[in-house]
Amino acid sequence: MAQRIGPMRHRITVEQYTETANKYGGASQAWPTRETIWAAMEHKSLSGSVGPGGLLMDRSQIDFIVRDSATVRQGDRISFDGRFFTVQAVANEDERGRFKRVVTTERKQD
Repeated sequence: MAQRIGPMRHRITVEQYTETANKYGGASQAWPTRETIWAAMEHKSLSGSVGPGGLLMDRSQIDFIVRDSATVRQGDRISFDGRFFTVQAVANEDERGRFKRVVTTERKQD
């Protein structure tokens, strides 16, 4: 990908997993928003498998290219267009510290 901001036309939300104690002694799980940023989106691969109960599960790898100033970490979640992507890895995209490649997976169940 050319390192330009022009292809960054997708508005994504970076969410961080948190657990907090509730008043009953249990844990409440949430994905609060860390930041909303612009990104380029690249489709990498698609695979399918049979999951629990014989459900067909599709798994696709989607890479997002974001500016280096974005705070995205492995284990975070990206929300985009009603879909959720789990961040698998974050790498320096251009070796100049201007862009990051965020490798994610999306799982769908039918």
